Amino acid sequence: MASSSADNRPSQKGSWPLDSMAAVIRDRWDLEGDLEPLPGERDQNALLTTADGLSLIHISEPTRL
Repeated sequence: MASSSADNRPSQKGSWPLDSMAAVIRDRWDLEGDLEPLPGERDQNALLTTADGLSLIHISEPTRL
């Protein structure tokens, strides 16, 4: 899926590629680690495992904000 050039978000409705999610997490929160997709009914979820522990990454559809 194509990403917008400005902020790595998908340019159309759908899921984010894990590499794009990892880039945003690294750039905005200075976190790096293993990113594993998790199931979600409407939103996209992932588990980030870092040296400091675990973090849940949750991306909501823009219409749900």
